[in-house]
Amino acid sequence: MMNKCELRKNIPYTFFTGEYTILPEGTTIQVAGRPEQKLEKPAVLYTDASTKKTLYDGRYCAVGGFVFSIVKGKYCVLANRRGEGTPDFQGYWNCPCGFLERDETSQEGIAREIAEECNIAINPDKLKVFGVQTDPLKCNNGNVTIRHKAFVDYKDIKYVNNSGGEENEVADIKWIPIDEVGKYKWAFGHEETIFLAIEPLWKRCWRKFRYILHI
Repeated sequence: MMNKCELRKNIPYTFFTGEYTILPEGTTIQVAGRPEQKLEKPAVLYTDASTKKTLYDGRYCAVGGFVFSIVKGKYCVLANRRGEGTPDFQGYWNCPCGFLERDETSQEGIAREIAEECNIAINPDKLKVFGVQTDPLKCNNGNVTIRHKAFVDYKDIKYVNNSGGEENEVADIKWIPIDEVGKYKWAFGHEETIFLAIEPLWKRCWRKFRYILHI
């Protein structure tokens, strides 16, 4: 499914690059001769706001993770069904995905999303970039998406019980057999991306052979 977005021009805004101090709730302040007042919530005080820079509203960077494993003899992909707390595509399935935070590598970002959405811990080093989607007409809401994939041994999976995502974000989690992917409704065109990420047939057969032999 192609998720189109409305294209628009960048919007300028001012970014303060000077020093600042965070004032906690309850701090007493006085501004321009006005009576003193207490802050009802934390605020930012710019101690040197003379340095400014004009930036432009651009596109966010998203990350996606396509994780495969042999589960009960079947080659599967990890996916979750979107819950009522998600902003769109409620009830549809997707592979773990989300937005990259400012202090993360893309591998760290998608490892965090996998933990938040599917409660599975994956070493970021195992998540390899296999593609980047920059076409705004093929990215949800125009977001640039960095795609990652990994194969994990099911017997070595560690669960983290992490609920750091949005409330009611995930309604269900499944390892979906590859030959059943077409039976599900997918968000963000993930059905197509799964088959772009999947290992070649000979490698899948070899992994299933090793699973049967318990090597």
